[in-house]
Amino acid sequence: MKVVTTKRTKEKQQHYKSEEWDYNTHQLIPAHYEMNRVGYLKKELQIDMKSLSKKLKKFAGVIATEWMVEKNKENKYYHTHLIIHGGDNRAIIETLLRHIGATNQRAEERWVERLLMTKTYYRSIDGLYGETYWTTAYNYKGALDYLQKTEKDFGKKDIFI
Repeated sequence: MKVVTTKRTKEKQQHYKSEEWDYNTHQLIPAHYEMNRVGYLKKELQIDMKSLSKKLKKFAGVIATEWMVEKNKENKYYHTHLIIHGGDNRAIIETLLRHIGATNQRAEERWVERLLMTKTYYRSIDGLYGETYWTTAYNYKGALDYLQKTEKDFGKKDIFI
């Protein structure tokens, strides 16, 4: 069983910049659009998680995927928590990395206050479309403890079987 937290981003056109002179390099900078990265809204993230669940079922042989969409504390966008049941671990990780456009991962140690222990979790490094964190849980209660939630707090939950 894998426990995953995903934050997705997309490019949003911010504003048009007209051509200007750069006094440091003494060159003319052509007109261009400035882009910035923004998060997904709730409806977009629900659709995205449904497509990720289909990919996991097709490529990794996952039995079921549960997810919950949560609002970010720092802005108006959202992130998701997933609990993935069954499947091939290597194929699950490859599918998660491909979904956010990443190729590399790294292992980190993290103190989980609720469990009072250090847990190894993995993180995507170079995701083009967001970032993903995941770890292994041995039972459903362990997955909820890692997410620091109880079953009652898990809120509206979507299950893809």
